[in-house]
Amino acid sequence: MIISVLGCGWLGLPLAKYLSKNYTIKKSPDFNIRVFEDHISGNLDFFNCDLLIITLPFKRTFENPFIYPHQIRQVLKHAPKWVIFTSSTSIYPDTLLLATEDISIEPQTQRQQALLETEQLIQSHGASTILRLAGLYGPGRPIRPYNPDMNTPINLIHLDDIILIIEKIIQEKITGLFNLVSDDHRYRSELHGQFKDQKKIGKIVSNQKLKTELGYQFKYPIVTPDASPSHP
Repeated sequence: MIISVLGCGWLGLPLAKYLSKNYTIKKSPDFNIRVFEDHISGNLDFFNCDLLIITLPFKRTFENPFIYPHQIRQVLKHAPKWVIFTSSTSIYPDTLLLATEDISIEPQTQRQQALLETEQLIQSHGASTILRLAGLYGPGRPIRPYNPDMNTPINLIHLDDIILIIEKIIQEKITGLFNLVSDDHRYRSELHGQFKDQKKIGKIVSNQKLKTELGYQFKYPIVTPDASPSHP
């Protein structure tokens, strides 16, 4: 199988390296691929593959968040039928108590609306696997020691677990929509040893579908702030 990885940053690069043990991997920087709102530049042979994994970041620096779905639309013009797309659990409104994949999302911000439109583009393309990633941590990406909402539950996932889940999805050719988040939903204040007797507010993102349908067992089910090695 030939797998192309678009977006070789903090997630995409170690993912490509890990998958290269068993698959032929194409990395977007090696083909000088650059994605714009209205076109793609570079060697388009990059898209000659069996599976395209899109880890292109949804940059917070976008003045207009709808640049992102425009970019993904350009990508899909060249993509194979099967696409794995790394989305985000930030698509869920903070007013939810429990965020599950079957919830009908009503965006409350422009970023949520842009991300929802992007997911809909992916779903309409054909066979697709959408992974809504929780907060990321791991090597070179520590958990922030302070958050203004210290009485909110954590929704985090380690890099190693993301890579192992994607490997399992590829092996079993699984499509659909999944939340990628660990079992740990302590107060942020508990995680950082600053527990305060506060009423918990904010959403908890469920990983039940992931564990039920994939039978996945987390390497880091409980968030470990100093868990930095990435050797799945």
